[in-house]
Amino acid sequence: MPEKYESIDKYARKTKRFDKYFAKKTVSKNYSKLARENGLSYTAVNNTVKKVIDPLIEQQLSKLS
Repeated sequence: MPEKYESIDKYARKTKRFDKYFAKKTVSKNYSKLARENGLSYTAVNNTVKKVIDPLIEQQLSKLS
């Protein structure tokens, strides 16, 4: 049975901390460049940003309602 860690989501290959760090990097660089620099696909970068940023947006929108 695989070990469980709070810092890593189930089936994830990156830590939550790395996801947040990576999402911040997209502010100053485009997804393709980040993907090349980190040996990832464009889709991996896009999914990471969606995973981190989308909940923040939803949280802010719910505060406005």
